[in-house]
Amino acid sequence: SCYICAGSVDAVARLWSKLKPTAAFIHSTQIFESVTKTQCRDKTFIDALASYADQLAKAGDYKGALSYAARAADLGSLEGAVVADLCQSMVAPADRLNIRFPIKPLS
Repeated sequence: SCYICAGSVDAVARLWSKLKPTAAFIHSTQIFESVTKTQCRDKTFIDALASYADQLAKAGDYKGALSYAARAADLGSLEGAVVADLCQSMVAPADRLNIRFPIKPLS
């Protein structure tokens, strides 16, 4: 609870990842981000976003998957970027997002 009082989103995310199922962990972390106005950049959270997006896509929820995958991609997840890119063709044009691929071009 000291992490919560201090507003340490990354530390809280690491703790919650061990205690909560994936969807609850992501949702709780997003609420905490909103309250603290701080973005979580913990790798556990980023990996959970990408993994959850993949699960949603496999279940046919492409719009939901795109939302989580795009967020993971924005935070540096290649897996999230790939899932988001695949979901783009499965959603209505109005629901498509600009996906940032976290890779550097070859020089």
